[in-house]
Amino acid sequence: MLKYKTDMNEQKYLTYTESIMFAAELLARACKESIRKLYKQMGFQISHEEYIILEIIFLHPGIIQFDISKKLFMQRSYVCKTLVKLEEAGYVKREAAIKGKRKVITKFYLTEKGGAVYSEIRDFIMGLIAKSPKELMQKRIEMTEYMLGLTEKLRADYNLKL
Repeated sequence: MLKYKTDMNEQKYLTYTESIMFAAELLARACKESIRKLYKQMGFQISHEEYIILEIIFLHPGIIQFDISKKLFMQRSYVCKTLVKLEEAGYVKREAAIKGKRKVITKFYLTEKGGAVYSEIRDFIMGLIAKSPKELMQKRIEMTEYMLGLTEKLRADYNLKL
């Protein structure tokens, strides 16, 4: 149990299920499940995880698999499996490149088809966000910046390689 002081004389014990860490875990799970259901409901051609990988490739053409997994805190094996699936569907293409004298690396790029499906989903998401009240939008921006900053701090403090 975690302990904190409410005033100078009183100590209260905080359980893990009452902590911000647990609340963050629940929120992350709820968000993932909600977005999965939304993608299914909308009939999108790809999953949310596939969309995220397409977005990273869109933002960083020529990115390698290792860097995708690093940016997304995803296991390389999962990213590899997803990239194969996206390539088989015609959404991404890979190109071999030489790094140094002998090392061959694989760079990933969106195809025209991949760019189209990425844009369709991005436009849908941006449309939902645009309908939000301005106050809510500002709150979202502040919370997102805070959470991303906290994530980077934890990553640096604990040398996380997610």
